[in-house]
Amino acid sequence: MVGHAARRLRREKVAQYVRRAGGAREALDAAAEKFGVTVNTVRTACREHGVAYVAAVSHESPASTYKIIAALFTTARMDDIAAKHRVSKAFVSQVYARCRKAGIPVPERKRGVKPC
Repeated sequence: MVGHAARRLRREKVAQYVRRAGGAREALDAAAEKFGVTVNTVRTACREHGVAYVAAVSHESPASTYKIIAALFTTARMDDIAAKHRVSKAFVSQVYARCRKAGIPVPERKRGVKPC
């Protein structure tokens, strides 16, 4: 079992590794793999030791609720909408339920049946 002092020393080494690599996003992944820790632990080590790093930036924005609502007016199934917008089917279902509750006239859907 690794003690507190050993973990602190490891976090310091992780932070130094990221500092030498310039704090690039790839450095976080490489440090996590090299030291056998999660990327979150690497970020924590960097914050603890004052090392600047590039945060993960998604080049594609997540689907907004408005896009999901617009898609609910099509004949697409909920799982197809979820796959297209890279969200879970449960999220699409929640948006659908909120629309129905708020009085938005989205077409009624039945399980496993495409709306007409």
